[in-house]
Amino acid sequence: MEINEIIKQKLVEMGEDYESLKPFMKGYLKKAETIITNKTIIQTESLNLIKNNSFSISSISKELGCSRTTLYNHNQLLKRYIEFSKIIFSRSNPFIAYESLKASKAKLQEQINLMEYRDITIEILKQEKSELAKMLKEKNKESERLQARVNELSSELYHIQLSNSIRCSEKNFSHKK
Repeated sequence: MEINEIIKQKLVEMGEDYESLKPFMKGYLKKAETIITNKTIIQTESLNLIKNNSFSISSISKELGCSRTTLYNHNQLLKRYIEFSKIIFSRSNPFIAYESLKASKAKLQEQINLMEYRDITIEILKQEKSELAKMLKEKNKESERLQARVNELSSELYHIQLSNSIRCSEKNFSHKK
């Protein structure tokens, strides 16, 4: 993409109009964009160089001009040395650190998701428990009211039966006379 087009696109995103700018400003923008573009290219190349700059036992054996089995001989000293050096090398590689951090972040995010799910479930269960306790209280009140009514009706029935029994006894007694 041409530099002027890049400048125009960025200015549109910034809410500015390229055509309304004075020529000296357009010149400065062109110089600034040239510097920015060059620095961006250098950064991209550097990042690619760091990203792709790695080594293994195979690559070292190729550059040494020997077979991998040579590296495994002599108590595997060369092999162990290369592996040890790779560990040290990896510590300073920002891409390896980035991948490690990304994996850690994903693991932590999963833990957070599980904890959120657990907390939401607990809150739902608390709400259900509260609603069930309220229903149970209402049912207990209803049960007590019905039990009181049963007792009342039983008492009335007992008194009715008692009065009927007394009447029957009185009738029987009066018929015997």
